[in-house]
Formats: sequence, C-alpha cells, structure tokens
Amino acid sequence: MADKERQVLIIGGGFAGWWAAKSLARKVPKNAAQIVLVDQRQDIHMLPALPDVAAGSIAPEYLSEQLRTLLPDSVAVVTDRIEQIDLARRVATGGRGDYLFDYLVLAAGSATNFFGFQPGNESVYTLTSIESAQRIHDDLQQYLNSAATPRAVVVGAGYTGLELAVALRTRADALGRDLPITVLEKAPTLLPFLEAPEREYIATHLAAKDIEIRLGSSATALTDGVLQTEDGEQISNPFFCWAAGARRALDGINGDLPLARDGRILVDEFLEVPGMEGIFVAGDAAAISDGDTILRRSINFSLYSGRHAGVNIARRIAGRAPIRFKPVDLGWVIPLGEISVGRVFGKFRVKGKLGMRLHYVMNGYRNFNARNFFAFFGLSLKLPKRGRKRSAA
Repeated sequence: MADKERQVLIIGGGFAGWWAAKSLARKVPKNAAQIVLVDQRQDIHMLPALPDVAAGSIAPEYLSEQLRTLLPDSVAVVTDRIEQIDLARRVATGGRGDYLFDYLVLAAGSATNFFGFQPGNESVYTLTSIESAQRIHDDLQQYLNSAATPRAVVVGAGYTGLELAVALRTRADALGRDLPITVLEKAPTLLPFLEAPEREYIATHLAAKDIEIRLGSSATALTDGVLQTEDGEQISNPFFCWAAGARRALDGINGDLPLARDGRILVDEFLEVPGMEGIFVAGDAAAISDGDTILRRSINFSLYSGRHAGVNIARRIAGRAPIRFKPVDLGWVIPLGEISVGRVFGKFRVKGKLGMRLHYVMNGYRNFNARNFFAFFGLSLKLPKRGRKRSAA
C-alpha cells in the first residue's frame, strides 16, 4: 500500500457514480484515499419511472433521494457542474474551482441528442429528470385547455418515445380530453430488436390508443409554432416532445478518447480507457463491450459498472491488478400502460400485465429508501387504470 493519500474524483451522481463511491468507500482502507463525488444536482432520480410521473401514475417524491444520505461520510459530495477535464494534467474544472485527481470515474451519464435539430426558442419537452416529467404533466393540462385543435408529436419511437406517448395518452384520458398523438421515427422499422409478433402486438395496442407511429420520418423545423416533418406535413401548435436519442453529457474533455459510433467512450475489460491507467468510465457514458456488441444503456449496467469501477480503483490503490468486468443482464421491460414487452435475464419473454408488474417491482427494488420501495410495490399490485375505450374510427 502506498503511503500517499490518493485523490479519487467521481463525476456524476447517478447510479454509476453513486455505486462507484459506495464500493470505493467500502474497499479502500481509511486514510488511503480522498473520495470526492461531484454532480450538479444534490439528489438522484429513478429515471425509468419518469413516464409514470408525466402520466400522473405516481408522485415525483417517490423517485428521488438526497445523495448525501446514500453515501458514507468518507465520501465528500460536492454540488458543482464540471465544465472541463484535462486528462493529461489530471484536473477537472467546475464552476466552484479545480478538482485534482489520481483516479477518475467518468459517470456523468447522457443528455438529449437533437441530431442537429434546432428548436430555438420554441417549447420542446424532453424526459430527462423529475422536473421535466412534472413539467409535461402540468403543461399538458394547460395546453389541452387552451389549444383549439390539440395534437401531440413525439420524435423517437424507442423505449422512451413510446413510453412517453402512452404517458401523454394516460394524462389526457385522466383529464377527459381527446389528444391525437403522432410518433415520428426516422428508422424504417419499429423496435427492430423485437420479434415480428411483438412489434405487431405493440403497434396494435398503440393504434387502439389513437397513437400513430409514422416510420421513416422525423421533425425538420419548428418555427413560429409550426412543426415541419420530413414527409411534408405542417402541424400547427403541437405539444412537441423529443425522445430520439442520447449523447454523452460531458463533452469538455481534453484527451484523445476512443469513441463508439454513438459517442460513448470505449473502455477495456477493466472499465479503464485504453492507455489511460486510472481513468475509468461507467454508466451511460461508457461503451462496454459484451462479445461483439456494446451494452445498452440501463440502470442495471450503470449500477454494476459503477460498482466495478470502484472495486478496480481500490485494487489499483492497493497495488493489485484490476479484475475483468463481467456484465449480468437481468433483462428489460417496455411498459406501455396496460401492456408490456420484455425479457427476463435477457432471454425469457414477458408481456402484458406481468411485464408491467415487473417494471414497477424493479423500480422499487432499485430505489433509494423503504418509502419509495413500498410506493412502487403497491403500484405493481394495483396497476394504473385502463384508459377509456376509443372507437375504431
């Protein structure tokens, strides 16, 4: 063990940063390292449940907890926004000053990717935080009360886009208002990783809820309240939401980082940046290989990779070799109101109410305190009410 106290900086207080700090605090002997976690927020959010907040299915207070209460006193939690990182000099710069480090965990997560779309000063809704979910919940009511011909448009038909579209439908139904919803998806196929019967199952359900899926199209401009689509339609005064993709949240990094096609930072089997010993990346910012594929963004992989990065930093501080990261895929669920499609352990198919119950149970299990757990567990037993029936027309 080196006699010098090592400086460990963790950037990001989501699941990856939280668990990196927890594992480090457990593994590193007292006075061997100074652990500092920096995030621009003081709290952590259960992001997979944001559509439920937008829909009004659960109150926002059941999705968060203060970071300080989740971490031991040996971890210094600093509220700041990191703007630049110099990997060669091993210093990060934020609004409150510089942070020196011997070891770094980049766990700043992801941000909305507009893919060149310029919203300007127009109102565009995203689903990235409790505040944004609550804004959708509140503003949709105001919009429906004021719009002469209401219509919602969601860009992106991935997990988030479809869940958001269903949340808008649930909220509109609760308010007793009609709201045609169009989801624009640039790809030619809806959720291509699913099997054809599953895609049909979802498409039929969405059509019954008056949610149109328009493939091969996206938004090109939003000017003076008029939305222009790639296929030539002009939509006046839409309730416009963007859920088309994600990018790495922290761009101001000085260093020759290897990047995946989607902009995430490539890491080796130890979660270190190749050729940069002591620089680890975890969570949504990391491109983690699993055989020939790169792991999808998920809470479970964020948690496991953050924890593993902490373990490997502790090993490096102790003068031991790092160990390989072996991802465990617990599966996924796409919750869509009354139905769902998913996989348990990445292979066993689930659908319908069973998948919805699993969604809520996992949001409780991965949550931050007993109060939040029981709120979601109760929701899994009593699923949100089915929306009102619609005519075939």
